Amino acid sequence: MLEYVIPAPKEVVLKEGSFGLQDNLTLFYTSDVERIAEMLARDWPCILKKVDLPLKMLFLGNQLTPLTQKEVRHKEGYTLDITSDGVQITALSYRGIYYGYTTLLQIMEDVKSLPAVSIYDYPDLDMRGMHFDLKGAMPTVEYINQCVKLLGRYKINTILMEYEDKFPYEKYPQIKAPGALTVEELDTIMNTARDCGIEVIPLLQCLGHTEYILRHDEFAQLGENGTRQMLCPLKPGSLELIKSLIDEILPYHADSRYFHMGADEAWLLGYCPECSAYAARHGRARLYVDYVKQVAAYIASKGKKPVLWDDMFYKEKGFELIEDLPSNVVLNLWDYDATEEETPYVRWNSRAYVSKQWIDRYPAKIAQFGAWLEDLPEDEQYMIKKYKSGDKYPLMGHPFPWMKKYLEEGCEVIGASAAKGAGRFSYNSLFPDFKKRFMNTLIWAKRAKEAGITGVISTAWSKYSTAAPPTESWESAMYNYIASAENYWNSNSTKESFDRRFSMNYLGANTKITKAMDYLEQGRLRRDISYLKAAELLLTETKDVVVKHSVFVDILLNALHFEMLSLSIDNQFWEVQPWLYYSFSKDALRQEVNNEAKIQLNSLKERLLQWQEDSISLYKSIMSATEAEELVKTKAAGKLAFIETLVNKL
Repeated sequence: MLEYVIPAPKEVVLKEGSFGLQDNLTLFYTSDVERIAEMLARDWPCILKKVDLPLKMLFLGNQLTPLTQKEVRHKEGYTLDITSDGVQITALSYRGIYYGYTTLLQIMEDVKSLPAVSIYDYPDLDMRGMHFDLKGAMPTVEYINQCVKLLGRYKINTILMEYEDKFPYEKYPQIKAPGALTVEELDTIMNTARDCGIEVIPLLQCLGHTEYILRHDEFAQLGENGTRQMLCPLKPGSLELIKSLIDEILPYHADSRYFHMGADEAWLLGYCPECSAYAARHGRARLYVDYVKQVAAYIASKGKKPVLWDDMFYKEKGFELIEDLPSNVVLNLWDYDATEEETPYVRWNSRAYVSKQWIDRYPAKIAQFGAWLEDLPEDEQYMIKKYKSGDKYPLMGHPFPWMKKYLEEGCEVIGASAAKGAGRFSYNSLFPDFKKRFMNTLIWAKRAKEAGITGVISTAWSKYSTAAPPTESWESAMYNYIASAENYWNSNSTKESFDRRFSMNYLGANTKITKAMDYLEQGRLRRDISYLKAAELLLTETKDVVVKHSVFVDILLNALHFEMLSLSIDNQFWEVQPWLYYSFSKDALRQEVNNEAKIQLNSLKERLLQWQEDSISLYKSIMSATEAEELVKTKAAGKLAFIETLVNKL
């Protein structure tokens, strides 16, 4: 299994010999890693013995005979040495020992002896994070715990937990949605994360995306201009409510250095009369900053670093106001589209801009923009040129231009890529864009390492807001989460190498599955049934040989069958479309065509309803029945309505 380890270790030296995993072995451990020793003992029965040593260490063997190993230099790095005398893990920290343990587990899987090897391994990024968005398609607590353990196995060290209406609020219990976490369930998740060396950062939306609060009548008066989408920043009740919710969440996150306040996409900023007047005097950016700095200052007063999404600073041209925020504020810079080192456009003032010089050079690439850099004021052009591309302007530039600006402002920066729930696939599909998301996390890893920022968190949106329909299930994007773990640990990864190791490590199967995933994506993008049939063939062939995490393949097949039905419905429409407004309504030929089309459409309807029933049953294995029904029925509803409309027109 050594060649299938995820993330791929940095330095590996194979040696002659092996170590037999016989019974009655003793696990020697230092006191500060006792929890890991107990976990290893559950995975491999052995006698536990505590020892007093200057370094953090685990040693599995018959007797303690410390091996010579490389010096550990990174705080989360480790050495793993296997000889005929035993197995030794050495590190400077609990996490380092834990990561050595997870590598060992992957090597130990289904073997009776371990190959002699010396591994020195360490991460490229300090923070390697995954986002849990609980507001929709929420997994069961049991499944969440499984995922936390799995992410720990792949050396993820941070979870961004977005609660919204799923936290066990006590002061305002009306905010809790059905299926919200209980105190006991939340404690279980936190304990699991702690065992796995994972820091859980809470995320509470404090301005935009506050539908989870404003949908309740008792809070509706706090909405901006009477809406239920965004809190009004000038109403005193808004800030006091957010402070109260922060106070409830904080005790469960005593181990976290950070508290994420959201504050992105405040689209309605300045709509109500009071806010409009304030913005007219001081600017929309000032209105935004004057509110979020109060929230940030409150979080800072509680001993936490306040984190907020960065987009409102470039959308409102408010860079100069960053200095008004608390000195320990952290900007979470997100970009879900970058898939190459350099790009032609930049997002500024809520639009995408590109140089007019692209007209002559690459006319096909500018169709999506329509806003020209050269039409901006000179000072704004200067800002973009400085941070976007330098001497490469106007042709290409960095995909994350504002990273340098934030660092110059003295801010700690965390990046944010996308694993699922962001992009064209999300609303109508049941699987994410695998290739694009892999490349996004990889490019982020490279740029984050180059810039020296804290790290990157892969977002995994379940809904865009509390009021929106759910996107893909958590399990459907497991490839992307594990790819994130791979890329953030080792930014020199390649998709080809990862595909091979993902198939064997996570699924215990061959690479036909990742090939099928590629066909599935192509079939959706090209609207081509042949790709979908090829994917179905490969998945069906492989399904029976998958020995681990088979639900991932089940969900892929489920998503594939939905795509095939969707395409069949679309194709049926194009078959009958010329006849929908055929002038000779009583023509016998038309009636013949109509009758045949109705038969086909009703058949598709029955197949879709059966798919819906089967899908709900499948998704109930990882989420509640209510959440499963919402996810599946929102995907099928549009197609069923389309069929009904067509039948009525024929």
